[in-house]
Amino acid sequence: MGSSTFPALHNSKPLNLPSLLDFHLQHNPDFPLFIYNGTGSTQTTEIKMLEFIRATHRVGKAILSNSRPGDVVAIVANLDTLQYSTLITGIIKAGLVPFPISPRNSPMALLNLIRKTSAHRVITTRDTLRGVIDGLQAELDVVDPSYAISIEEAPSLQEIYPQLGKETAQDPFTPLDQPFSPKDSDNLNAIYLHSSGSTGLPKHILLTHKIIKNITSLSQSVRICSFRRSTNPWSNHSVHSQDTRIIGKACGRSYRLSNFPYDGTCFQVLSPLYGIITTAILPPTVTKPGAIPVTVTPETVLDAAKVLKPTFMITVPTFLHTWAQSDNAVEFLRTLNLLMFGGGPIAPSVAESLISRGVPIISGYGGTEFGVVSDLIWSKDSWQYIRFMEEVHIRWIPQGDGTFEAQFLTCETHYVAVENLPDVPGYSSQDLFEPHPTIPNLWKIVGRVDDVLIHSSGEKTAEWRCHVWATTRLLVEPLPAYQIDVNNQSEKHPIKPLNRDAIESANRIAPAFSRIFKDMILVVGPEKPLPRVAKGTVARKASFALYDAEINGIYETVASNPGDSIEPPESWEAKSLAPWLTGQISDILSTKTLPVTTDLFEHGLDSLSSAILRLRIVGALRKSGHGTATAAVTQNLIYSHPTISQLTHAVAKLVADPYGAHGTRFERTHEEAIEDVIAKYSEGLDAPLPRPANIHREKQYVLLTGSTGNLGAQLLVSLLLDNSVARVYVLNRPSASLSMADRHLARFQDKSLDTSMLFSPKLVFLSGETSHENLGLSEEIISELRHNLTMVIHNAWKLDFKLTLPSFESHVKGSRALIDLARSSRHSSSVRFLFTSSIGSTQSWNAQTQGPYPEHVVMEAKYAVGAGYGESKYVTERILAKSGLNATSFRIGQVTGGEPNGAWATSDWVPIIVKSSLSLSLNMLPDAVGFVSWMPMDAVSNALLDVGFSNDLKAAPMAVNVVHPNPVSWTSVVQSIRTVLIQEKNLPSDALPLVPFHDWLVNVEQRARESAEAATQNIPAIKLVEFLREQANADDALRQSNQQGTESVGLTTLSTVNVRRLSPRTRDIKSLNNSLIEKWVRYWIKAGF
Repeated sequence: MGSSTFPALHNSKPLNLPSLLDFHLQHNPDFPLFIYNGTGSTQTTEIKMLEFIRATHRVGKAILSNSRPGDVVAIVANLDTLQYSTLITGIIKAGLVPFPISPRNSPMALLNLIRKTSAHRVITTRDTLRGVIDGLQAELDVVDPSYAISIEEAPSLQEIYPQLGKETAQDPFTPLDQPFSPKDSDNLNAIYLHSSGSTGLPKHILLTHKIIKNITSLSQSVRICSFRRSTNPWSNHSVHSQDTRIIGKACGRSYRLSNFPYDGTCFQVLSPLYGIITTAILPPTVTKPGAIPVTVTPETVLDAAKVLKPTFMITVPTFLHTWAQSDNAVEFLRTLNLLMFGGGPIAPSVAESLISRGVPIISGYGGTEFGVVSDLIWSKDSWQYIRFMEEVHIRWIPQGDGTFEAQFLTCETHYVAVENLPDVPGYSSQDLFEPHPTIPNLWKIVGRVDDVLIHSSGEKTAEWRCHVWATTRLLVEPLPAYQIDVNNQSEKHPIKPLNRDAIESANRIAPAFSRIFKDMILVVGPEKPLPRVAKGTVARKASFALYDAEINGIYETVASNPGDSIEPPESWEAKSLAPWLTGQISDILSTKTLPVTTDLFEHGLDSLSSAILRLRIVGALRKSGHGTATAAVTQNLIYSHPTISQLTHAVAKLVADPYGAHGTRFERTHEEAIEDVIAKYSEGLDAPLPRPANIHREKQYVLLTGSTGNLGAQLLVSLLLDNSVARVYVLNRPSASLSMADRHLARFQDKSLDTSMLFSPKLVFLSGETSHENLGLSEEIISELRHNLTMVIHNAWKLDFKLTLPSFESHVKGSRALIDLARSSRHSSSVRFLFTSSIGSTQSWNAQTQGPYPEHVVMEAKYAVGAGYGESKYVTERILAKSGLNATSFRIGQVTGGEPNGAWATSDWVPIIVKSSLSLSLNMLPDAVGFVSWMPMDAVSNALLDVGFSNDLKAAPMAVNVVHPNPVSWTSVVQSIRTVLIQEKNLPSDALPLVPFHDWLVNVEQRARESAEAATQNIPAIKLVEFLREQANADDALRQSNQQGTESVGLTTLSTVNVRRLSPRTRDIKSLNNSLIEKWVRYWIKAGF
């Protein structure tokens, strides 16, 4: 192969595509642009640049008639790659604008794209797409019969390639009379493409000649010969490199272009021409009407690749799954310099298997709206991550959960085809990424912004995690002899257990509140296949709409089905009931080991799964003739008895005495239950501690729990910056999905904290469980902690207002374990123990009649009665008061976003109110009487550490209330939020009027009754209606009483004497001001508000 002359790509005047063809015809006529082999043959055919360019002229001559320059020509055809690539290029050469459209789109989508782009000509292959074209015509007759469309047959292979693979300069050729080659074409339309339609109808996307030149200069395929294969992950050291001018054969995605127009246009038209790359394709077989292209399968692609011997391949995850199972396939794939995949996730086990056998796989990333933007740097240790090209300017928008949305901003080196950002030119991708835990500038795509579900508890479920699992598993489809009636429950029942292993596998990596339940699996028939978009993935919104009735039916079944299919226990006595309950719960949670004393909610039970359990118990009671006891089997029964042992005895007593079930004969009051837990975990604390040891201020050794949370991260960075702190041990529970470093890095980035602090030599990461023996740590670490510790900051706690006190017992147990560690340390009698309690521990205190809640440990448990969260915090306050330690419980009120960037988690109730208020259908903000003593996050951290590091240990109180000492009115805060929203989002001056909280909630409830998916997404407050109703009722009561100086929306008013006395930074803190509120709002807007 001779040398080739490359066109300029990166200078100020790169060639447009028509001019590029002229350039290649002059300088590179003999370059083999495409190569293929015949089916089952080792003989290869090359399509040289001269033959391809002549073919584009022939296409132009065939298409140009009856058109004016700039006219849009739609392509809905079933053609080979060679024909399709030539057809697109030829239309552009003729000065027209091609619009390749996938024939897999619905008639509605096809017509919508055609009309939106004013295309009046459709090039097709009528014999093989008759149904598609007839459907398009029928849709046109209904929607807009006056819209003129000319349906035309695509030029044949013989017509455009008369000497297929053999044409020379001596063969006869008539070029276009007036080929399109304007010198100033940057702003002229070049080609239309369309999105996949995953979230609705596909959208047309215009690429000008300027954008084509730009995205092609960034294209991966243009750079495929300059990638680095490094044994040092992501280093700049090139272990193996090739000159960028060496020709690579990209046997890549040899798909018919009709499957996904952007990929085909980029990798089979633009990249080969601009990068001078020989592209291997499947052989052209559409040689006559009715013929179809070679079916693209893992086998056909691999067979072709073995003959054509490419250096670089592009494929999809499903092909990799197939190839990974074949040693023969892997043996060939090992010969590649690079194997890139995209378009979907790949099972980690498959990827790791391929890499371990020497296959150099890499993930690619791009989009029709902004091009291919991931760089080609390969490392076997970080295959899931991508590094973006230096030319791309990305704005990362934190989502509050360690993930970030990528927004591509228009700049001199990168132009996007679609600009949809409200503040600057750029494109919001809606794609979510996670940063690499230790290596800067590496990112892993993890899902979509609209894939995240917010639970009423504030927790989030990322649907992409379930999608990754689902798309890497096989669907269960019975053989014809075993087909079932999907409407018959008894026939569907045997199908679901087949998925048990797969469900357990998925649940192992899912958070407890995001698990899959067998009872919630929908078994469907073949008559309603899931709608798919052009690239083959499921169209989510269309699928939800198609199966709306069935999905709602599942939830109705869970809410009302008596569960008669469940076989009852042999008897309802404890000895038979305990194993029966164990089996039911293990089945629901897809787990095999479940100790009878384990808290079920700690083990994964939640509101949905507990509802399923309740229905099974009720159904079994009815089936066994104990229907009278079912009325007492309420949801609260399970919440109040959260272990198998407790639930066994409770249900057994219900069956033995159903008519006494509504009384309290065997139920203790809340106060008694609280006192029981206090007594249980206070045993042994009356033993005296040794005399105080001297603590050297300059040598503080701190153990911090919960450092991956918002407040925990703020405390951590403050501790690391404090010169008196020699070491910070951070203790957090292990995660199945993210490493410890990963979680800390994500939180620091979200809050704009200095990530370099995470590399401080002071910092020690510890992975363990406070409720386990020795905190789940080794004896060596425990010994080190006992020797060094001078301070414990206990900040880790589950936040769930639905659970009762028993479900927080593991947290109380963990607190006692930390107390014991402090008591057994070398500095036991002088070690400081700081506990982040909550205003929730004061939930039954009536400030209107009793005044502000005092700053000491209140001994009457009745004032803590309410949600289990607040009760458990109160319990721990009481235990600490008996511990003999220099301990302080900090009752923290509502925390806001603080410095440096105002980060306030979008899952918190105040941001949810703001986002919901911005909805066009709501367009109002809630007003409330009274004041708010909300405290910025950094100020809360300052208060804790001021008290904790106070030199006067004798002055350290047992309790400190951490709320803002200078509260402001609710109205003033919300009015400031409104002002900033109007300014930042360019809203009308009369937008978002303030209305009474009750009136605002009435509007939310009205939207909730509509129950539309879009309403729920735009108004997330719908998911918090019960919580907000309590706030509205409290506001109504305050309005009626006309009381002044009271905390808004029902929060307890707290005394702040101690915090002002002991924390200079809190004493001097300014009231919430517009500067901080502006930061909240800007953070929320960046997060998608």
